[in-house]
Amino acid sequence: MESKAKIDIGTKVKSSVGRHVGDIDWLVIDGRTNQLEYLVIDKKVFSNGRLVAIGQVARVDEHGVVLSITAEDVKKLPVYDEVESIQFRGPVTFGDTLGGVTSTSSGGDQWMIYGAEGGQYAHTGEAPFFRMAPIGGFVSNVVTSFEESDVAISEGTSVVDSHGEKIGQVDEVLLDSDNRISGLIVRTGRMRHHSLRIEQAWIAGIAHDHIRLNVSMDQVKQQGGADKT
Repeated sequence: MESKAKIDIGTKVKSSVGRHVGDIDWLVIDGRTNQLEYLVIDKKVFSNGRLVAIGQVARVDEHGVVLSITAEDVKKLPVYDEVESIQFRGPVTFGDTLGGVTSTSSGGDQWMIYGAEGGQYAHTGEAPFFRMAPIGGFVSNVVTSFEESDVAISEGTSVVDSHGEKIGQVDEVLLDSDNRISGLIVRTGRMRHHSLRIEQAWIAGIAHDHIRLNVSMDQVKQQGGADKT
């Protein structure tokens, strides 16, 4: 991919011959190096989405992202997977397949897949589509297709300042020639939206649900963070 790219979350993704193959829903970043690892395209309510490795991106231009592979190759890309597992540590109640509830008092250290498909692993069984969250003594864990150190940035990822105050939400991710984050464009404001440019040096850390800065909102504005209205 060409250096110093700007990737908008939600932008269109095209195959090597210009065919639209999806939109960017998530950017997967290595939390240790701040390097872009994958694009997740077309992750919807009824679709898991596909993982596009950064090496499969040919270029980014004003029309979106162009891949180095064909639309047929895109269909063969790994599917993003997310599995929720729970470990019972006392009485627990959760939804069953008929829309009712099931209770268990199982204990121990065994992890179970929360749902019907466990394969060779133990699982809780069928559950209604809009299932109730488990209630009781348990711990949960979500395992994804990503490495443990990877974090996903979406259009809804919050950006907070050094005091924990929310500044806005990620709109664009800026990359350097090594595909590492060089900055962010953050959409802020409620009634009148405007954008702030966040420099890489201001990023203290990236978590699964937010990006934290090492400067305050006032410092962002004072140091030239205003980008556009």
